[in-house]
Order: sequence, then C-alpha cells, then structure tokens
Amino acid sequence: MGACARTGQCCELIMLDHSPRLIRESYENWKYSKPNTVQYQDIELMYPMLAGRCKGKKDFGGTMKYIYGPCRNFDRDEKGLPLCAIHQNKPRMCSGYPHYQTPIAVVMNTKTNDNPGWFRGCGFNSDPSYGGTLETMALGIQPLTDEEK
Repeated sequence: MGACARTGQCCELIMLDHSPRLIRESYENWKYSKPNTVQYQDIELMYPMLAGRCKGKKDFGGTMKYIYGPCRNFDRDEKGLPLCAIHQNKPRMCSGYPHYQTPIAVVMNTKTNDNPGWFRGCGFNSDPSYGGTLETMALGIQPLTDEEK
C-alpha cells in the first residue's frame, strides 16, 4: 500500500456505498439526536460536503456505488495542487482513504481497464501507470431513482 500522491482525484469523484437519501436521513437523525439505523462516523461533516453533489450511481460488476463530487471543501492552489478547506478536521472517510472509499478493484478482487478501481497516478495504486481517469471512471453513471434521491 502506498501513500497519497496529492492528485485530488478522490475528492473530485467520491465513490460510496450509500445513497444521498440514506446519508441525508442519517444526518437528520444525528442533527435531532435520533438513533441511527446506519452508523456514519463524522456525518456532521460528510453530509454538508456531499449534499447535492451526487452524480448518480454506477454498477461495477455487481457492486453498486454512488458517485459524488466534487467535495464542497475541495479546491486547487495556483500550482494545481489539491487543497482541503477542512484539512485539519476532515472526516475519517477522507483521512482514512482508501479504506473508507473501498476501491472497486479491491471489492471485486480484479483490475481491468473497464473497471480499474484506482485512479491513475494515485499513490495507493501499486501500478501508477494503471487506473482510471476522472473521465473514464465517470462513464456509465446511471440516474438515481426517486427513492435514492
């Protein structure tokens, strides 16, 4: 396992297991101190950074992921390096990447050009020349159903 190469791609295209509706309901439960059926660490940070940012969902060989992005806290400096407005207090899904956003190649235990899982150039990718780009990873995104919105 490598280390972050500061490409920012994981902030621009975020792949999660849960729909916008489930994340919103979990946030509302947290906000009003109701018991959660789905436990989210740092939901008070996650929901504001992802709200209204879901592009749709994508089936990766039977594993459905919801595609969000870019994060509201993401930006780039004058040199093009990624910046996080809440870097010191970012949620665990960010600081623990790639473990909280399980790459599709890991889920499927496979790597193919159609289903790379990792972003090209990502420091966690054992083969930096291999992987998807923001454009290829976004191909085939399907719209959400009303129940998922």
